[in-house]
Amino acid sequence: MKGKLESLIDNQVVTQIWHSFGRYVSNQMLNGRAVIVKNLGQFNFSHPEYQLGGTTNPEQRNKLNRLPIFLIDSNFIKGRWIDKGIYTNQGIRVYGNQGINGSIQQVMVNYTQIGVYSSISKDIAKSVLDRIIVQIWDNY
Repeated sequence: MKGKLESLIDNQVVTQIWHSFGRYVSNQMLNGRAVIVKNLGQFNFSHPEYQLGGTTNPEQRNKLNRLPIFLIDSNFIKGRWIDKGIYTNQGIRVYGNQGINGSIQQVMVNYTQIGVYSSISKDIAKSVLDRIIVQIWDNY
């Protein structure tokens, strides 16, 4: 089975799946959802600098003031010391999620949806994305 999958994967398929992965993450974030990618990290939103409790519709307003961020998975950086931070025009701000008002829904990567975007099976989509993560890991 593995040999059959490998014979279906070429550079064009890898590029197509990578673009579909980006489209999937983008669509989820546009809908206010964070995306967790096992062994890589999560695409999420920063917490707002201020709380809007007591205002009309605080959860919706808080989401408007959040920046998209990527939080690296601790498994990805095993053996290396790194703090999570958010780069802004003013420099790097330490990431902290204590006291966040308005929770963000989190979803795991949906390989079936990525396969649909690519017109490829979910097994091939998962295999290719896993390989890409391993390549990033090996080159880090």
